[in-house]
Amino acid sequence: MKLNKKLEQMKEEFENVKIPENGMEGLMNSIERGKRDRRMQNRNRKYKWIGGCAAAALAVLVLLPNMSSSIAMAMEKVPVLGSVIRVTTFGRYDFDDERHHANVEIPEVELQSEGETNAQAEELEQSLNQDIETYINRIVEDFKSSLDTEAVNSVDITYDVVTDTEDWFTLKLNVLEVQASGYMYSRYYNINKETGERAELKDLFQDGSDYAAVISENIKEQMRDRMKADESQTYFISGDDTTTGEGFTQVKEDQNFYFDENGQLVIVFDEYEVAPGYMGIVEFTIPDSVTEEIRK
Repeated sequence: MKLNKKLEQMKEEFENVKIPENGMEGLMNSIERGKRDRRMQNRNRKYKWIGGCAAAALAVLVLLPNMSSSIAMAMEKVPVLGSVIRVTTFGRYDFDDERHHANVEIPEVELQSEGETNAQAEELEQSLNQDIETYINRIVEDFKSSLDTEAVNSVDITYDVVTDTEDWFTLKLNVLEVQASGYMYSRYYNINKETGERAELKDLFQDGSDYAAVISENIKEQMRDRMKADESQTYFISGDDTTTGEGFTQVKEDQNFYFDENGQLVIVFDEYEVAPGYMGIVEFTIPDSVTEEIRK
């Protein structure tokens, strides 16, 4: 209680202190000057920081291309296409009766780019989407032609974005046709973001290089190794005693492929193409060491 009374007494004495008029004016002027000085100091520090950042940025822009050949090369390899490539379902085709079934998704690809490459991106986008639509329409028309028959027939088409990295974009169409028995196959669309162009397997390698033979020999080695490690796996290899009829000789010019998340080349074969139907769609990852001497 004594402490509270003491505090109340000190508060009353402080509030009763009389400051002369000229003293109050001087006090207020001092406070205002302090505020102005602080504002000026903050403004100067801000402009100094902005100026330093601008100078640093200018120095980076001027010096980076001259610092090393690796940095200059990296700047030259900025992707032509933007990092965003959108895929949406443009259309659908559905049909269902007692003997016929269709469930078809038609994707549409939208490419984003910057500056002078817009025209190139638009041309690629139009060509790619036209190819996709034509390919799917052909399958749908084949299905429609079977509607007048008594045979059981069905087709399912879906799509997936398999790869979307700084360098590559890959769209995959998945097709399942059933006519007495099922048949699964796929189609891959690869876009090289660095060049802004679609790529086939041959485009990855130097002109004149026998890339097909090099890749095919590695695939055959992998087939043999897989069969040795797992008796349930079977592959058709041309020239092998265990293969009846025509077996795998080498990859095709329009061979399906993509790059996995580690940037490695993956070769894809449709069902029945190089193995029995129970093996489904099969893939082979090609080690970089196999193709490093012939890659572009």
